[in-house]
Formats: sequence, C-alpha cells, structure tokens
Amino acid sequence: MAHRDFEAARLDISTLGNATSLSIHTIRKSEWKRLRGLDGLDLESLSLRWLSAPDLTVVPMPPKLRSLTVWHSNKLKSLNGVEQAADLEEVDLRENGQPLSLAALAGLTKLKVLRIQGGYGAGQRLTDLDGIEGLPIETLEMQAIDGTNLDLGPIARLPKLKALDIPPQCFARNELARIAASHPWYDPADWSPQP
Repeated sequence: MAHRDFEAARLDISTLGNATSLSIHTIRKSEWKRLRGLDGLDLESLSLRWLSAPDLTVVPMPPKLRSLTVWHSNKLKSLNGVEQAADLEEVDLRENGQPLSLAALAGLTKLKVLRIQGGYGAGQRLTDLDGIEGLPIETLEMQAIDGTNLDLGPIARLPKLKALDIPPQCFARNELARIAASHPWYDPADWSPQP
C-alpha cells in the first residue's frame, strides 16, 4: 500500500500516482479546492486532520475508499458527504466538533468498524446514535464520550455486533442494560456506571 502525506496547501492530486493511502492535514477553506479530483483516485484509506468544514461535502470521496479517519476537526458538526463513499468498512472519528451528528452513517451499508473518541479535556458529544442503527457494525469503540443523555438503543439493535468498547461510567445503567439484553456476551455486572 503506497501511503502519501500532505499538508493541504501542498497537495497536488496529479502527483499521487498509485497511492492507495493518503493523509491530508491543515485543510482550511482556501484549500478545499485542492481536494478536487480525490474522487478520481483509487484510494483505499483517507485520513483528514484539521479539516475546517462543517461537514464532509467538501471532500470528493474516492469510490474504492474502505477506511476513513477524521480527527482534530473542531468545525465538523455533521458527517454529511460520507455517503459518497458507500463501500466504507471502517470509520474513525477523533476529537471533532461539538455536538457531532452521525446521521449520515446510515447509508454506509458495509460499515464494520466504527471508532469515536473525544478529547482529553471534554467528552465528544453526539446528537444521537440513530444513524448507526441496523448497520453491519461488528466492532464499536466509543471513548471519552459525553453519554449522559445518550440513547444506546441503536447499539442494542446492531445485528452483527461482536465487540463493544465503551466506558460504562459515561452512560446510564438502564441504557447499558439495553445493550446487555440484546447482546448477552456484553456483561455490565462488574461496572460502576451512572445510576
């Protein structure tokens, strides 16, 4: 896998040749135009850091994309645009805007791995988890999440879930019980979640 790494101001799509993995960082509004042509590449993995955009509609998603990472993008509030990459199997979201909507994930019918991580100082707030309901997610990790009022029902209704990594102290006990009722391998008995 040929990996390339660029600051957006120095990105030239025409020089990427046979790259299958690409990292782009410091993507200011003035650099959005440099992303044109991404959807013509055979990228399998794309990482975006410091994306200054409210959603992903400014990123032309490559058609063969299997893995997407978006991190340290505090203006990002929605994943709208991610549906362009219908074959995504893995999405990794780290320390993005507050609150973040996952609704656009609903169209990713091949999504197997979802990782969401907040920052060290503040938990990642999510508008809801409705966008993941019914998806073929097998592995779900949610770390440093502000889950005080989050409905975990959509996690309970993930039909192929095999691995779940969430800090129980961030979620209400009754919500964790919903997950355990649907996924018997998930045992909240040893936890000390919120009442």
